[in-house]
Order: sequence, then C-alpha cells, then structure tokens
Amino acid sequence: MARLPRLLRVAIGLLLIAMGVFGLDLARPAERAIVLGDACRTPAHVLGPVANARGVAVVFHGLAASEAIMQPLGQSLAESGWRVYLLDLAGHGSSLVPFSYARVNECAASAVDFLYRTGHIRPGNTVFVGHSLGGAVVVHLADDLPVAATVAISPAPLIPPVRMPSNLLVLAGQFDLGPVKKMARELLADAGGTRTGREDFIQRRAAALHIVSGELHGTMVLDPRVWKLVDAWASRAIGSAQPVPATAVSRPLSAMLAGLALLAGMVMLVGPAETVLAGIFHLVPCPGDSQHLPSGVGASAPTSRPLVDQGFQPLESRRRYDRYFRDATREAGVARSSGPAFGWRGALLRWAIASFSVVSLLALLNVTAYLRPVRLADGDWAALVALLTGVLLVALAWGTVRQALRFDPRGQALAAAVGIAVVVAFALALRPEFVETSFHFARIWRWAVLVVFTWPYFLAEEAVLGDAAGRGRFYLFLGMRGLIWLAELYILLIFWRWGLLLVLLAFGLGAVSIGQRLAADALRRRGASPTAAALFDAILAAGMLALFLPLA
Repeated sequence: MARLPRLLRVAIGLLLIAMGVFGLDLARPAERAIVLGDACRTPAHVLGPVANARGVAVVFHGLAASEAIMQPLGQSLAESGWRVYLLDLAGHGSSLVPFSYARVNECAASAVDFLYRTGHIRPGNTVFVGHSLGGAVVVHLADDLPVAATVAISPAPLIPPVRMPSNLLVLAGQFDLGPVKKMARELLADAGGTRTGREDFIQRRAAALHIVSGELHGTMVLDPRVWKLVDAWASRAIGSAQPVPATAVSRPLSAMLAGLALLAGMVMLVGPAETVLAGIFHLVPCPGDSQHLPSGVGASAPTSRPLVDQGFQPLESRRRYDRYFRDATREAGVARSSGPAFGWRGALLRWAIASFSVVSLLALLNVTAYLRPVRLADGDWAALVALLTGVLLVALAWGTVRQALRFDPRGQALAAAVGIAVVVAFALALRPEFVETSFHFARIWRWAVLVVFTWPYFLAEEAVLGDAAGRGRFYLFLGMRGLIWLAELYILLIFWRWGLLLVLLAFGLGAVSIGQRLAADALRRRGASPTAAALFDAILAAGMLALFLPLA
C-alpha cells in the first residue's frame, strides 16, 4: 500500500505528458517551413490559406527570440483568413547569419524584397507586424516597401525613418519598459497624431496608439486582445470588414494548455525519476555510506554498501533528509556545516570583489573585441565574465573549494544527464519544433564551450554554499547572484555596450537561476558532490544562453 501513492503519481504524470504531446500535435497549425531565396537565406514559417487569402501579414519577432514566440499571433491571423509569414531575424532561431543590429535590418529588407519580387506579397494587401526589435524593423521597412499598414508592438527605441509607415498602429503594455512607451508616443507624434477615420485609412495616413492594460513587454504578443487589435487594424487598412472568427484563438489557447499539461506531467515524474536515477548511480546518502557525509559522520557504520543494497527505502523528501543528516551528525559529534568557513559577510565580500573587478577589467580592456570564444551576442561577454570571476572566486575561497573537490564519475554522469534533459524538456514545453529548429550544430558546440567557461564559477558557488539547509543558505545564494547582476548593470550604465541582452533577459534568467538552485539542491540531497552539482548548473545555464542568445 505504501507504493500506491508513488504509482499513482507516475500514472498521473505519464497521462499528463501523453495529453500534452497529443494536445500540442492537435494545436500545431498547418504550416510550411521554408527558406527564402534572399541573400540572407531567411528561415520562415508560412501559415494560413495559400489561395483566396484576405491579405498577407509578414511578422517579425523581438530580440533574443524566434518566430516561435510569434506563433500565437500568427495562428490567430491565419484562422482569420490571412496568409502569414513568420520570419527569423538574423542570428535568431534557425538563422545562421551572424547577428548585428545593422544586419537584422539588412536581412529583413532583403527578405521582404524577395517576397515582393517573387509575387508572394503585394503592397496593397500586405501588413507588416513586429514586436520589440521587430517593431523597430517594420517601422524602417517603410523606406523600402510602403505597404497597406504597419503594426509596431512594443517597438524598441529607434531612429525615425525617412518615410513614416502607412496606417501605423503602435501598441504598448501598461507595464512596458519606459523607453518603449516613450518611443511609442514619439512614433504617434511623428505620424501626425491619432487619426482613425475611414478616409484616413484610404489615404494611408491613419495612426493610433493603444496601451494594453496589465501587460508587460514580453507578454504583449501572447495577449488575445493584441491579436484582435492587430487583425481589426489590418482589416481596415486593406478595406476588409470581415470580423475575427470566434475560433481565432482556439489553437493558441489549446497549445498553451497542452504545454502546461506537459510541464505538469514532467513535474509529477521528478520525484520517482530522481529515486530511480539515484538508485542506479548509488548516490542516495544512507547510514553506512560515509562518503556523502561530513568528516566523522557515519565512520562507525558497519558497511559502506550502497543504500539499495542494504534494503533501505530512498529518502524522498527534503525534510526527511534534513532530519537524517542532523541526527547522523549529532550522533557522530560533528557540527553540521552552516555555510562558508569565512561567514556570510565574507562570502558576499568575495563575490563583490570578484564580480566588480572582473567586469571592470574586461570593459576597460575591451577584451571581447578580439576574444570571442562562443560567438553569441553578449554570450562572449558572459562566458569571459563567468570564467574569470569563477577562477578568481576559486582562488579567494580556495580552502573551502579544495574541501569540496571530489570527482565522482557516477554523480557527474547523473548531473550531465539531468541537465541535458532539463534543457531539452524546457525547449519541448515551449514548442516541440523548437528543438528541431534551434538545436542545430551551430548552437550545440556553443553550448559545450559555455559549459567549460561557466563551470569554475558554479564550482565556487556550490563549494561556498556548502551543505547547510534552510533559508539562510538560499538568501546567500540570492545575494551572490544579485551581486553578479549588479556588476553587469553597473558596466552597462557606464559603458552602455556590454551585457545589454543579459540585462534585458534578467527576469527570465533570474527565474531559471532559482529553478537551477532548487534542482541542484535536489542532486546534492541525493549525494551528488559539489563538482557534480556545479556541472549540472553549468549545463543548465549554458543551455539557456545557447538556446536564446542570437548567433554572432
């Protein structure tokens, strides 16, 4: 009977995963993946009807994203009768063209010119839609090809074009970035203010600004209200009064629900999978297995056989593990480690010295101008900062790091397997095709190099955090990571050159950091060494950077 809850958990997890995969397959639109014949070989996905379309929408995503993020908006327009081209910007998604802001505009203009020359689009029935960086791109495309309408969603700051776009709609979120909202107001003013009359659309001088309540910069393209505003504006621009069908958002919402079911199923299986893997790799701490305990703990145990060989049930919760660890250390007369030997203040002081000194030195020497180990936008900067900061921290805390150094092949194999699985599962939850389009060789080798560059930092972090449990240890972790981000922000504000993408992605990377800490703690509770946990940290962090940062 004791096994029934675990079996139920496994069954529910497998059922949720099956529902998620099946739902994602049903929600997947009837799209065609193509590569345009322009100079940049721009990857694109085509949605909607091939013939008898109401019009054509050419859609561009934002910085550090891909066409996948624009899928919900594209599906909504396609189900409303539009033929939609979702394009990857240079260096993003499946594009292998090195990223730069100038090259992004050049490749976008090249792709649009190809579509026009080959008859796929006509100015009279075409609208350009872009989010963030893509919003700035579509505004500038008015200089190359005037179209029926342009929709800029949370446009990035830009130099105004020579010719303002026809029938310009600007959207911004209530909680959008300050410079973005300022840019939105300036674009409306440059377009001559709000004009939404029928004659204004006929003369292609219509303009409007809408602030979408409750939305952030990154969530704008996921809001059905934004999809409807885009469709309504584009329909008026081409002279079509066809309403948006009631089913226009069914596929995007189905995909979101299916993705949530897939994630929930994975979470349900974490505990049982962790137990199985820990048994396979013999990593669960147990009485008699003193290699996972501090010096002096478990030394008097009669055997050092793995837990599964002794017939013990795996420790399934943090609370049970903590209770066992506390009792074992008390019996052995050993004080449980509560953090770094030099104290919390000493740890934070070392982190501040290392992070601020490294970023200052790299910025002053402009090292990334001639040393680019991974060729990712801001990825080279992140790799060098992580490597040098990690090496300096290892030196500053060498006594603690030396005690934590233990190379256990089984633990490292488990850490590597779990780390790779988490990154791939994260990409699958976003969108199944994302693995196929984004995990090509150009990103895989960058992932591997980033693991090597980031591992010293995570080794120092794992060693200094120690094996203590409780809120104090987690607060120390937050303080360490916070100092790294403050150093990045400090350099960005002074030089306004390095780390801009990392700061813009700070919210998402911060969420990944917290999840990374919780997962690494789970490995440590199963007996993985600090070196193995550091490998898991490096694989996860490097995978996220390699997945989202543009190629350079």
